[in-house]
Amino acid sequence: MSDAREMLEVELQMKELVGRQDRSLEHLAQLEATSIAGVAGKLTVAERLLQDEAGAAYRLIADCVREINPLTRFGPGL
Repeated sequence: MSDAREMLEVELQMKELVGRQDRSLEHLAQLEATSIAGVAGKLTVAERLLQDEAGAAYRLIADCVREINPLTRFGPGL
């Protein structure tokens, strides 16, 4: 297989993964949290998505996750 063909296949796989992630996030956004654990779970996902941003929004969400997770079934570090 040529390098160009292999790179094209990798690019197509990446697009598929991004599409799946977008659909999953849309689904998650539509779910209504019915407990503090549900809110913590949604915040944890948001934190992971923003971790490369290192801006004010990330720091705020990371602080919320750090503060709320010990109060839920997720516990510290999740």
